[in-house]
Amino acid sequence: MDAFSNAFSPSVRVSNIKPSPILSLSQKANEMRVDGADIIDLTLGEPDFDTPDHVKQSAQDAMWSGKTRYTQLTGAPDTIDAILARISITYELCFQRQNVIVTNGAKQALHNAFSATLNPGDEVILPTPYWTTYPDIIRLEGGVVREVPGLWSLDKGWRLDIAAIERAITPRTRWILLNSPCNPSGAVYSPEDLAALAGLVARHDGFWVMSDDIYQDIAFPAPAPMFAARHPEVADRTLIIGGVSKAYAMTGWRVGWAVGPADLIRAMAAVQSQTTSAPSSISQAAAAIALRGPQTSVLNMVAEFKARRDVVVDRLNAIPGLECALPGGAFYAFPRITGALHHLGLGSDTEFCDALLNAGVAAVPGSAFGAPGFIRLSYAASMAELEGACDRIEQLCAQV
Repeated sequence: MDAFSNAFSPSVRVSNIKPSPILSLSQKANEMRVDGADIIDLTLGEPDFDTPDHVKQSAQDAMWSGKTRYTQLTGAPDTIDAILARISITYELCFQRQNVIVTNGAKQALHNAFSATLNPGDEVILPTPYWTTYPDIIRLEGGVVREVPGLWSLDKGWRLDIAAIERAITPRTRWILLNSPCNPSGAVYSPEDLAALAGLVARHDGFWVMSDDIYQDIAFPAPAPMFAARHPEVADRTLIIGGVSKAYAMTGWRVGWAVGPADLIRAMAAVQSQTTSAPSSISQAAAAIALRGPQTSVLNMVAEFKARRDVVVDRLNAIPGLECALPGGAFYAFPRITGALHHLGLGSDTEFCDALLNAGVAAVPGSAFGAPGFIRLSYAASMAELEGACDRIEQLCAQV
């Protein structure tokens, strides 16, 4: 608090937002580093690669060619066309410009969609585990979160519990939120799960599927099977969320998008018109080049992530008390730690992460993602850091 804060009182809406456990843990790790501790930080969901040189050059070219003014509200035509071309190839779906809105990152696309569709008390079905931001965005826009636990096994990883999702549907349901490849688990939902979800959508009216496909290009193999691509028969009730942040290591450029029915896009544009307007013209120009240009950097990054994944999962599964399913995409390992908790006499994944931080590794407890008993480790780090982190995890789990 400062001298100017006496009269300030946050709204109930803002007060309900929970501080990000990921950012809190990363901040704590950084503070420990400042104090001299040797901490390997595996908390953040950001590629440890640089934006490709030709994309950076395109931004400079855009500046010097005068692309420094507002673009159209829903995005620059050239950027929209690049998105449409990618959607046509990846999803084999034919959309028009009226079906696209370019946003300040994929997170704004989520906000726009919920703001445009949710009335107070409307419900969003959220399979677990989920990205920590989802519940807060839903609540911020007046919605109610209906968590549905996923199904986990060591051999298959995480799957959708379609029967439980169907039981969670009520007259107030407006969305089912799907994220595959999934943050935090790296799960790529199977074609069978996607088909079952499409069947569920066909059986019920009144809600849509929001398919957050931000990690679609980081899959093993890539691209991951996408809901809208597999089931065009329900494309008229699906909103595709995407962006350049992950695949092109462009997290700071803030360009995302949503693709869906024109009426929904128009409503989202109305929201965006009174918040940020269109994203940066320069970032949009760079995003268009990223989508249209050579994909070598993406392929190289995905190959490196796969190599890291294989090492990390093998190392984790060799540690007594840990069980790690093989993630099909993204850049996260999500081991179950229940055996280690019992061995160490710890009561929760949060306590485990506290002990792990004291051992020199920052990780995020699974309870932050709606999946207690797990932890998330980002392998967006060097192989040396990952090997060192696994050594420290092994040493912690071996303590008597």
